[in-house]
Amino acid sequence: MAIYNLTEKQKQLLTWIVQEIHNDNLPEEFSFYTHFNGSGILEYSILEYKGESRPPVFSEGTLDALVNENLIVRDLKSSKNYRYTVLGKAYEAVKSNFCINENNMTSKADVLIVTVTDVESRAVMRVFEKTGDRKAAPVSIGDRVYFNLGTVNGARVFLTRSEMGSGGLGASRDSVGKGIEDLSPLAVIMVGIAFGVDEEKQAIGDILVTEQLHLYGLQRVGTQEGKPKIILRGDKPHASPWLINLFKSAELKWDGAKVRFGTVLTGEKLVDNLDFRDQLRDLESEAIGGEMEGAGLYVACQDKKVDWILIKSICDWADGNKGEDKKARQQIAAGNAAAFALAGLQLTPIDWQKLRGKTIKIPEDRESLGGMTDSEVASPALRMAKRSLAILEEQVASYGKAQIPVHLRLDLEDKRKEVAQLEERVRNREQNG
Repeated sequence: MAIYNLTEKQKQLLTWIVQEIHNDNLPEEFSFYTHFNGSGILEYSILEYKGESRPPVFSEGTLDALVNENLIVRDLKSSKNYRYTVLGKAYEAVKSNFCINENNMTSKADVLIVTVTDVESRAVMRVFEKTGDRKAAPVSIGDRVYFNLGTVNGARVFLTRSEMGSGGLGASRDSVGKGIEDLSPLAVIMVGIAFGVDEEKQAIGDILVTEQLHLYGLQRVGTQEGKPKIILRGDKPHASPWLINLFKSAELKWDGAKVRFGTVLTGEKLVDNLDFRDQLRDLESEAIGGEMEGAGLYVACQDKKVDWILIKSICDWADGNKGEDKKARQQIAAGNAAAFALAGLQLTPIDWQKLRGKTIKIPEDRESLGGMTDSEVASPALRMAKRSLAILEEQVASYGKAQIPVHLRLDLEDKRKEVAQLEERVRNREQNG
């Protein structure tokens, strides 16, 4: 049996190609094309593809690896267009070396649920196991372990556990990004516990669902009338509209704990100080609560173009009394958040294959982009890249200079290069009219 030096991502792409050829959705010779979409994001498309199953996240480098292993061959047609031919070794690799059944070569997940703490993870497994489909089964993919929670209303659901926070090694940005690469989900739902901001109007166990996140770590500290003046400068990204609609619809049939939709504060600090909490609330008057992992969820999903939403439940008030009835409160909150996440998925059947098809319908020429100029395409991409860079710089600033994780240094360097390249594109276009 031949052994191939491929990453999990590269194996997934080859498996998808073989599957779609097997399903008559893709010829053995196909063209690979790069371009910027209407949001200014560089995308990769396979021109002859006729199916609706979204390919795993991939790049030109992923295909390069398959060429180097003599699984496919490449012929250059133009500066943006390559022609590839699948060789017989590719079919043998998928059927034997990758140990995948020819009749079951599909994307692994439709929904990825992300938790952080032990109580959150156990609550999700307990709630989903009650559906009767299956017990949570551990699956090792790449360097991570996932739990297969079974199928809910046609959705294949997996669970992964993140470390605390957004920017550290194994934290939400890292774990969500790897989860997307390993499982190719259509939606990522972060489920867990959070702090509330108004003990008079809210209650322990109330469920908070993000319409927006507000990243509070990036701040401008100035002076006004001789007193310190703090202004939040972090992004306020919206959760995915169709997921907001799904869970707002689920609330109409929900008879459990109170559900609140709105803006959730997110930052790297474990907040347990009443004055600091109230200061955050003054800076974001619409906040319904706060937590620590949302920024990483947003950045990872934004980078991979995957839909996301955060569902967490109040377990304390961040007032210096986190230890009061901590275990019982966290269990109540985690259970409520998990139950509402399940209720949303159980609300109505979703055609996940059709939804996948919508995510890969990529325009093939400038006319289909509405005649947008290169500057019009690059400008929004630059804005998004700068937002991601600001988040990374905020995460780096939370470490001592000698303690910055290597992966975070590399991410920061890559993002700075991306911003510089986009700035140059915009400048050149403006100078050339």
